[in-house]
Amino acid sequence: MRRSMFASRRRGYGRSRCGVAPWIWLLLAAALVAADRLTKLAVVAHMQLGEDIPVLGPLLHLYYLRNTGAAFSLFDTLAFGRWLLAGFTIVLVGVCIWVLFAGKLRGWLGNLALTLIIAGGIGNLIDRLTTGEVVDFLYVKIIHFAIFNVADSFVVVGAVLLCLCFLLQEKRGAR
Repeated sequence: MRRSMFASRRRGYGRSRCGVAPWIWLLLAAALVAADRLTKLAVVAHMQLGEDIPVLGPLLHLYYLRNTGAAFSLFDTLAFGRWLLAGFTIVLVGVCIWVLFAGKLRGWLGNLALTLIIAGGIGNLIDRLTTGEVVDFLYVKIIHFAIFNVADSFVVVGAVLLCLCFLLQEKRGAR
């Protein structure tokens, strides 16, 4: 029997349950981190802090802010908030990488969810460790929702997909 170039010789840590090697998912995460970094660098290079540019009428604006906290500026008043968030992110990304390599999730949906969470966590971690703040610029103005960035989107979409993955696995297990 011929082995796929993505298959591992070792059982367990070489291939996720969906048949794609974990390092392929990490390569995707690296590409997503690069996309996040490029968008943030473009905003910093071409916009003034506080500048508001309508993109899709009243729906979506580019609004350049810097956030020292987490979502909705949580922990931004704590002196050690930067390090608390960085530590939490490192642990969360580490756990996601372990789960990915251990093949704990079935199917591509769970692995995609982990990949998005890893990419989003690393994208914001880079900002937090290098400048002490995160560049935010996406603003859904029509509903006055929080201003966020591409990495935040990865984390939220990844978390939703992970919940969906668990719900689908639970539904399969109930049959």
